[in-house]
Amino acid sequence: MTSPDRHVPGAATQGARPAAMLQFATGAALWGALMALSAAVSLIWLDWRTDEQIRAVSTIFGLGGVVGYLLARIGFRLTIATQRIEARFAAHLFTLAAGTIGATATLYAMHHRVYFAQWHASFPSVDWTLQLIFTILGAFYQFAALGLRLYLPVGVPALIVFALCLTARAR
Repeated sequence: MTSPDRHVPGAATQGARPAAMLQFATGAALWGALMALSAAVSLIWLDWRTDEQIRAVSTIFGLGGVVGYLLARIGFRLTIATQRIEARFAAHLFTLAAGTIGATATLYAMHHRVYFAQWHASFPSVDWTLQLIFTILGAFYQFAALGLRLYLPVGVPALIVFALCLTARAR
């Protein structure tokens, strides 16, 4: 039996852990939704194709935002060791942008690969390996040339606001 004034290890963090997980999940969902919105607004503004294609691209950007947020939070914890607010803001800005762009480009490359797989050689061959490598590299280039602009109407201001919020919360 423990007395009420005796410290129980882990008791203080047990209640905080679910709240932190909820905050983490909410941030990832909100960031993903903002990235999907950014792609949709940009594509609608560009008078792009059909609603179905806009939804498909927005879904890739939304999922890329969710995965990118998770990668950014992990990357931030691994990179920053200072208490200076400017350094924390810069780290949040960089990890959130790099994580989101990297995750979205990877998801786009996988979608690209699935589409072109029907014309590739059979699996265990040198031709298949070369086709896989160059298809993915081509998709990354295509994303860099055409996909990054879809972040501009909503994504950049959202990035700055999110980085400011994460910096203020990290105090």
